[in-house]
Amino acid sequence: MIVLAWAFAARSEPVERERKPLLLADVTRAPVLRAGALSFVARGAIFAIWLLVPFYLVEARGLGAVVGGILFMLTPLGTTVAAPLAGRLADRIGASTPAVVGLALEAAGLAVLGFVDGATPLAVVALALFIAGFGLGFFEVPNMATIMAAFPSGRQGAAGGLSFLARTLGVVAGVALMGQIVAARSAAVGFLGAFAEALLVAAVSVAAAFVFALVGARARR
Repeated sequence: MIVLAWAFAARSEPVERERKPLLLADVTRAPVLRAGALSFVARGAIFAIWLLVPFYLVEARGLGAVVGGILFMLTPLGTTVAAPLAGRLADRIGASTPAVVGLALEAAGLAVLGFVDGATPLAVVALALFIAGFGLGFFEVPNMATIMAAFPSGRQGAAGGLSFLARTLGVVAGVALMGQIVAARSAAVGFLGAFAEALLVAAVSVAAAFVFALVGARARR
C-alpha cells in the first residue's frame, strides 16, 4: 500500500513535483499511515452493507424494490448528514474526537446488523443502517483533514490522492472478504447466517480500528 500510495501521489502533481519532490517519507509519517489504515478499514467494512444488505432486504425479507431501496438509501443518507457536522466539529475541537466517535457509531450500526434475522423489526434494521452510514461520514471528514494537515500546502493534491487510494483499497478488500465469507459459509449456515457472520466481522474490524484510534488520540494528548 505504501509503494502504491507513493507512486500515485508522485504522479498526481507533475508540475509541483519539479519544485517539491514527493518523498517516500511523506507518506510513511505516523499520522498519514494511521489515518490511511483507519480509512482502509472503515471503507472496507461499510461495504458489507453495500454488498449484502440488498440481498437481505429483498430476498431474505421479501421486500419490494421500492421499499428495499428506501431502506438501503439510509446508509448514504446518514453519511451525507454526518459529513458537514463532523467537518464543523473538527474545526472547533480538532479531528481526533469526531473520527473516534464516527468509528464507534459505524461499529455499533454494523454490530446490530450482525444480529438481525428474518423477523427483526424493520425499524431496527433502518436505524442500524442509518447509524452505520452516519458513523462513516462522521469519521471520514476529520480523518481526511488529518491526512491533508500532514502534507505541506504545495502537496494537498497528493494528500487527497493518498486518502482516495486508501479508501479504494479498503473497498476492494471489503468486497473480496465479505463475498468470500458469504460464499464459504452459506452452505453451512444459510444466507442469513453467513450474512450475520460477515456483518459481525465488519463490526469487529471497525471496533478494532476504534480502539486503535482512541489509544492514538490519548497518546497524542
